[in-house]
Amino acid sequence: MGTARMVARMATLAMSLGLGGCISPYAPYEPYSPLGLGGYTETEVQPGIFLVQFIGNEHTPPDRPADFALLRAADLCLQRGKNYMFVGNPERHYMATGSVSGTTTVVPAIETSQLVSTPAPTLPVSPIGGVMVLCSETQADGAWDAQFLARAIRTKYSIS
Repeated sequence: MGTARMVARMATLAMSLGLGGCISPYAPYEPYSPLGLGGYTETEVQPGIFLVQFIGNEHTPPDRPADFALLRAADLCLQRGKNYMFVGNPERHYMATGSVSGTTTVVPAIETSQLVSTPAPTLPVSPIGGVMVLCSETQADGAWDAQFLARAIRTKYSIS
């Protein structure tokens, strides 16, 4: 086998192994990816007030997006030197992430044909968790400890 051909095969193998390592059955804790892996988004709607969402994929357990949205909110506050946060009502909902068409079959009967319609299978859905958060430097009634929350969620999901 020629050297060029061997190098080409090794490059193909390395790329397939590298890309295979990027594919996760669950949406990763990282910025949103439109490639179907999921991830978080954030919008600073007022100074120090963030709308944070985490979009899962069809393999993501339903509780993970809300937890990851809270983790991202805690990280945002800590990155800005704010150790506490006020959390609005966390949201959870689902988004259809694909389409599967139903089928129609004509089944011959003894004297006439019958039309049998099969409903479309259940669509794959992705869970979404969202939260509004206000970052704060001081602890006040109702404030959450951002560092404690981030550590607890990282421990729960073995995130470093």
